[in-house]
Amino acid sequence: SFLEPTDVAHLQAICGTHNKVRVLGRGHSFHNICDSVEDGVGISLMAHMNKILEIDTEARTVTAEGGITCSQLCQYLRDETPYALQTMASIPHATIGGSIGTGSHGSSGVDAESGRAWLPSNCGLVSGLELVMADGSARTFTRESNPDIWPGLVTSCGRLGIVSKVTFDLVDDYDVHETIYSRIPIEHFIDNFHNMLEMATCFNAFVSWPTDTVMQVQLQQYVEPGTERTEPPPPNFLGEGQLGHGVVVGGKVGTPEEMAERATPTNRWPNTHFLVPPNNIMEELQIEYFVDLSQAQAALRATWSVAKHWDRVVEEDAVPNWAHDPDAGFLPAGSLMNYCHLRVIRADDQWLSPTTNTTGGGVGDTLAIAFGLNRALWGEDGSGLMEAAGDLERALAPFQAKPHWGKLTAMTGDQISALYGEKLQQFRALANSMDATAKFENDWSAKFLMNGEASSTNLIGLSQEELAEALAN
Repeated sequence: SFLEPTDVAHLQAICGTHNKVRVLGRGHSFHNICDSVEDGVGISLMAHMNKILEIDTEARTVTAEGGITCSQLCQYLRDETPYALQTMASIPHATIGGSIGTGSHGSSGVDAESGRAWLPSNCGLVSGLELVMADGSARTFTRESNPDIWPGLVTSCGRLGIVSKVTFDLVDDYDVHETIYSRIPIEHFIDNFHNMLEMATCFNAFVSWPTDTVMQVQLQQYVEPGTERTEPPPPNFLGEGQLGHGVVVGGKVGTPEEMAERATPTNRWPNTHFLVPPNNIMEELQIEYFVDLSQAQAALRATWSVAKHWDRVVEEDAVPNWAHDPDAGFLPAGSLMNYCHLRVIRADDQWLSPTTNTTGGGVGDTLAIAFGLNRALWGEDGSGLMEAAGDLERALAPFQAKPHWGKLTAMTGDQISALYGEKLQQFRALANSMDATAKFENDWSAKFLMNGEASSTNLIGLSQEELAEALAN
């Protein structure tokens, strides 16, 4: 059955009286992470539990119900407050509960002085949660009050409880100045990759690997409201590429005369890094992997070695998308690959964070390598998609690339366990403690999260010494 609770009390009653419960967000995930099991119940918070609850001006936070979408939240902040979220996932129609639960993210530039990415995933902005637990109780957790288990609570893939409320940290509102560069040779792009990141607060790139070309690089600077926009100097990474004809202003490409016009954190979303509108979200298949940012150049070349062959047509008479511009000479319509989207994310403290990777000895900041693949690749049984994903995963194996929790992968549960190691063991112990009867478990979480033994000791309320001993065992 499928239910839409009207408030927290109703949600508590559902969780307290059903043996199996899973929550469905906006449905952006590309597999069965949200599926309920036989004799279980699926729920959605979007219809009723989608309200702004509090703006705390002293703490500079906003608290909202878990069923509100990221775009609804940010539109409220834009229209009603002088605040903004520091960053937000590139797909803004996802619910905040689903977005933080899978570690969803936007992108960042890099601070030249420290070498650190500026902006984290959505999870890095969360300072408080209310979870409705397996016994029907509603419990509040905060970063300050629950430091020992906090790393297991935010990115939890719905396995610990239902996210009924989320508290985000806020920053002062800001304007976005964006410059678009196009048709950059890939070799030049890779050689100058790290220098390029230092030119922006937020970086996005879209690559046509089969034609050895970066279709677009979008560099965004976050500035104080009203800051005048000046013509950017030609960067050293451009090579034979070219400066775009304008910048994104209010969600549309503007003329040079419009370059000084204000673009807020909300209305920059409808530009080309918002790739998949809600009405055709399942018209493609997505895979995405995170590698240590310090190994980005080697990982990009490994990706190139595989994806350069992904221009073969797998769908006849396909409708061209934005990457299939015949005048641009990129990918043919119906090709295996629709696009590749590159982003950068600052590391966070979550045990299940896919956006943290220290394989190369770095601080954990990551490069995200995402693909939109042709829907026809699934075929009858998904084998075509899994073959393509497996090829890329083998190429990225030396970098211990982590897959996105909400996207498709050819990896097994054992491979996921090896990637996360002790941190996944800690999460399993926490899940067994908070949900001893596995009420929130389904086939997906059983395979990828709970594929191993873990303690069932109750971890809530333990001292730091007791917690460390329980997790060690």
